[in-house]
Amino acid sequence: MAKRPTTIKALCKRHGFTIDEWERPEDSLLGYGAYYIDTHIHAITDGGEGIVIYYSPRIECDIWYKGRDWSFTGESIAELVGKLDEFFTRLKQGEI
Repeated sequence: MAKRPTTIKALCKRHGFTIDEWERPEDSLLGYGAYYIDTHIHAITDGGEGIVIYYSPRIECDIWYKGRDWSFTGESIAELVGKLDEFFTRLKQGEI
């Protein structure tokens, strides 16, 4: 069994996605950063701009995908990445 990724960069690499752009969160605790993800899979990106992950230092994130907002929270970044891994797997399998 492959080791579960613990960073967004490793997660994207595992799924064959690339990070087109990264925005650092503002210094305030309310600031959000963003990852703009290219999936390289036409069926996923068709009609949308790919996947955008907004994240905050409070270990939460919102994923914007095809006009819908998916929210995830975690106790640690590793837990959050684990939830995103499951989301990406379901997305690639056409369940989302």
